[in-house]
Amino acid sequence: MVTLHFEGADMILKARHYLIRQADVNTELWCVGWHPISYAAAVGGGLLTILGDIVLKDQLIIYDLDNQQIGWVNYDCTLCLTF
Repeated sequence: MVTLHFEGADMILKARHYLIRQADVNTELWCVGWHPISYAAAVGGGLLTILGDIVLKDQLIIYDLDNQQIGWVNYDCTLCLTF
């Protein structure tokens, strides 16, 4: 498991949320599904990591527009959503 630390919250990921199996090679090869990139043009510069669909699988994303915050909750996305 991997834990991503954010200001005010942690996101705990299971291997299926960040490892990608490369099936087109003769040996068993697994790759990490994220990669930091430089964003020197942004204010302050530094590194940026974009979390895509493999990391956000089985997460419901919550948008708090009033407080301009984003959050998440673990969810089994094979289940139907009911509101």
